[in-house]
Amino acid sequence: MVDHVQCDTPDVQAPPRWQLRLLGGFELQHPAAEAPLRLPGRAAMALLARLALWPQQQHPREVLVELLWPGVAQAVARNRLRQALSTVKSALESAGLRPALQADRLGVRLQPGVVACDVQEFERALHEGDAIAARALYRGELLPGFYDDWIGDERARLAALHERLEARPQAPRPAPEAQLLPHYLTPAFGLAEPAARLARRLAAGARLVTLQGPGGSGKTRLAVEFARGQGASPPFDLVAFAPLASCGNAPQLVDTVAAALGAPAGSGGSPAAVTALLQGRRVLLVLDNFEQLPEAATAVVQDWLAALPGLVLLVTSRRPLGLAGEQLLPLEPLPLPEAGADLAALARNPAVALLLDRAQAVRPGFRLRAGDEPAVLALLQQLEGMPLALELAAPRLRSLSLAELAGLLAAPPLQPAGQAPRLALLARAGTAAATPFGPAARHASMRAVIDWSWRQLTPQQQRLAGALAVFHGGATLAALGEVEGSGPAAVALPLDELHAQSLVHTRAGGADGARRDEGPLRFQLYEPVREFVAAQQDEATLRGWRARHRACLAAWAAALPPTPWLPALRQELPNLDAALTSAVADGAPAEAITLLLPLRRVLEDVELPTHALAQAEAAVAACADPLLRARGCSLLGPLLFVAGRRDAALAHAQAGLDQLPAAAPPALRARALHALARVLWRSRRDGNAALPLIDQAEACLPRGADDELAASLLALRAFVFNAHFRRRDEALALHRRALAAWQALGQEHAVNSGRYNLAVIAQSAGRHAEALQALLPVLDSAAAQQDWRRLSQSLNVYGNALSELRRWPEAVTAFRECLRVAWRNVASHDLAYGLWNLPRALAHTRQPQAALRLAAFAADYWQTHFGALGPGDDFDLRRVRRLAAVQLGGMAAAQALYDQGRQLPLAEAVGLALGRSAA
Repeated sequence: MVDHVQCDTPDVQAPPRWQLRLLGGFELQHPAAEAPLRLPGRAAMALLARLALWPQQQHPREVLVELLWPGVAQAVARNRLRQALSTVKSALESAGLRPALQADRLGVRLQPGVVACDVQEFERALHEGDAIAARALYRGELLPGFYDDWIGDERARLAALHERLEARPQAPRPAPEAQLLPHYLTPAFGLAEPAARLARRLAAGARLVTLQGPGGSGKTRLAVEFARGQGASPPFDLVAFAPLASCGNAPQLVDTVAAALGAPAGSGGSPAAVTALLQGRRVLLVLDNFEQLPEAATAVVQDWLAALPGLVLLVTSRRPLGLAGEQLLPLEPLPLPEAGADLAALARNPAVALLLDRAQAVRPGFRLRAGDEPAVLALLQQLEGMPLALELAAPRLRSLSLAELAGLLAAPPLQPAGQAPRLALLARAGTAAATPFGPAARHASMRAVIDWSWRQLTPQQQRLAGALAVFHGGATLAALGEVEGSGPAAVALPLDELHAQSLVHTRAGGADGARRDEGPLRFQLYEPVREFVAAQQDEATLRGWRARHRACLAAWAAALPPTPWLPALRQELPNLDAALTSAVADGAPAEAITLLLPLRRVLEDVELPTHALAQAEAAVAACADPLLRARGCSLLGPLLFVAGRRDAALAHAQAGLDQLPAAAPPALRARALHALARVLWRSRRDGNAALPLIDQAEACLPRGADDELAASLLALRAFVFNAHFRRRDEALALHRRALAAWQALGQEHAVNSGRYNLAVIAQSAGRHAEALQALLPVLDSAAAQQDWRRLSQSLNVYGNALSELRRWPEAVTAFRECLRVAWRNVASHDLAYGLWNLPRALAHTRQPQAALRLAAFAADYWQTHFGALGPGDDFDLRRVRRLAAVQLGGMAAAQALYDQGRQLPLAEAVGLALGRSAA
């Protein structure tokens, strides 16, 4: 098992490998690392917190399951525990050799000496009577934003200890003298975590800390708020702020610093004079906006640090100073909510809080309502959590809705040279005040902020940024070198310089599609920067880069392995969208179809975004090659169906067969027949129409020509035999043959489909317990592979089996998990299944209001997007309505609720299905 660890005898005398902060927020820090480690997912964080709060205790697995996932089906919860343990183990052991966890089948505990937790240190300080240390350690309540019952109980206990501590008298401390600290008229959000990191750097003896980040990321605000709060013992006796934005050389730097330190006007500034002013004093000096100053100014700063042991410099800059002893503190944009977050989760997010605060300043009474979640998430993603961008966008909500603003700010996959329409929205009204106490002129718009950085770049760096602007979703070094034209070796150094200038951010990812958690670094311009940079290019240059971008993606698609790593595919979807869009715009629609054909199989695992699907349709319509156009139609048919466009899917699938040239190879005709049979079967459930097409496809497919297609035809025939003709034994044999073929091909995602198909056979034959057991390995494997479509489908069948066993509460939990996965990953067809099946379980758990409203919505949604209801569907719907009406005391009340459900927006229906209350 992945979480079973062989444990050597630990060296308990060694210092703790990790520092874990739980008071005031979750933060996991390794002493040798620059930044805290981010654990993916709240479950892993809560699990590590539980183990660290009681490190001497062996934690039974069943207790952890109940604490972390109360009410979740045991099989699902156990699988989640395995995943969370694997995540925690991988994180804690990434920086050392000693095992971090002692885990067996019964329980889990942390190995001694691995993690030092601030809660333990806080209680130890209280026990030893060290009130100063205890006050410093209590930086806020336990795990704010976590609402598990056990965390709430522990939070209340620790808060009570802190209240008793604060009731003790404290000796007064002298406040530091402060000079020219700017004042802000608006509250700050999201500063607690970076301020805590900054405080730790200074407490550890750092004397030069550079807050580095892109323009508009909040560097100045953090520096000012931190400097204002400096009163801890031993205090600085002077805190000063020097705004350097208008400084272009070393003498101007010295003059500005001298003025900030209170030197008399006209007294003349020199580095030596500043040294004399500060000699023998403990000073915190903020140097704001250092990036444009030359090396001579950096040398002056170095001399001050050497001559003044009491001087601590806090610098804000878009690039490092490059001095020995400098500690960089990268300031990232505000964290974004998780996909699929509900209103309660959105309200706890600092980026949302900032947006709401600034919007309410111009539109009193503005608040989030049920159904706003998708628009808010889209808006935050488009602005990438950049504080300044959020501040500039929020006033537009005076006259626009969230959805309208998100639509206007949506990133266009293709941007003509010279145009940057979205940046016009991110500007303050009127003239910005260029004073230390208001927004500087360069912060009056995102365009001005980015132009400030653009003018610091060399021509080579500007060209490389232009090539990178063609990518959406980032590029590896190899891909960028290919598109720019100079090759990876030539672009490596200027790319590193762009990163140092805080115009580019990075993340790990297997861009080659290999199955791994980490791969080559991906480089990406911040989205407002990308739009600005693209507008600086000429059209001919952009067209050349776009053509190479399409060729690069086509080579990537052709080289995908049999089982591609799906997260890597998902991160290429924006690039795929951009390539399809540029192919249509540049008059090369055949390139779009050629790019998509190798992706046929995986695009049913990772759904194309709506815009990309529309561009694929446009490419097929514009393609002059009859064979390629027909192949494109057959490709689009199944993709359009799962996107909820049944009529367009049928039309394309039929055209793919009708337009296929007579001389087309038999294998291509077999594929066109298969595509049409699939869409016909899935939209009409008409086996009499689908089966002849399957027969024809198998007849014209040469033996061994396409084993993957042959296996898919076997599976489709099995579904028709099982669901339409009730020939279950034959269906079971066919599904087993298809599974064996996929196993031979090494296609793990298709293998999971085959196992899922066997579970469906067991479920339809009434062997519900067998279906549950058959689905467990599929659930585990799909979750491990991050195959969200198969996970959602399997959870839906799992819920159906539980329903037939009358395990109604567990069925509700399974259906809701199915919906969470489908909603988070925009899987329309899987979402429709979950919405259809949940109401029956809700009615049996005495939730008739929700059951009726959802049943009405699901019926309309299915018929609108996927086809007519069959006789069995009508029977199920009547059964839910009758049961709910009995619970409500009559048909009139039931009908009113049913009518309400038909009017629900999709987001509100999903919120209702997931048990969320409107806010």
